[in-house]
Amino acid sequence: MDSIFGDAAERLFAQTCTPAMTRQAEQGQAPAQAWQACEAAGFADALVPESRGGAGLALADTLPLATAAGRHLCPYPFVDTLLARAWLARAGHAPATGSIALAPHGWLASGRQATGANVPWIRSADAVLARIGEQIWLLP
Repeated sequence: MDSIFGDAAERLFAQTCTPAMTRQAEQGQAPAQAWQACEAAGFADALVPESRGGAGLALADTLPLATAAGRHLCPYPFVDTLLARAWLARAGHAPATGSIALAPHGWLASGRQATGANVPWIRSADAVLARIGEQIWLLP
């Protein structure tokens, strides 16, 4: 990946992931505007194959994106979303929208309800990619 993509991510996270935004997220207010800017820039689909509408980058090429998100205390599950969207695309599922938290453990299903505990990013994610039994579910 050239530095232009990494530099663009650095600028975006610096502008949208401000200390005030982080405080609001810590108080339970979803960082919707910051997330929308990230998604509009195409960063959330960096690992999705080009044939599926993404950038088609290799995992190692997204390190500058993840580093920029971490440096600016990104208040939403950016890296989780990168991985989840890539997995969903490669598994042949329809393109996902919104941010996605990963929750591979600790989920139970009972009837038509699924419950999980200690899910990172649950307050700011739009969906959760969860493993329940032997199945993978994308839950709102």
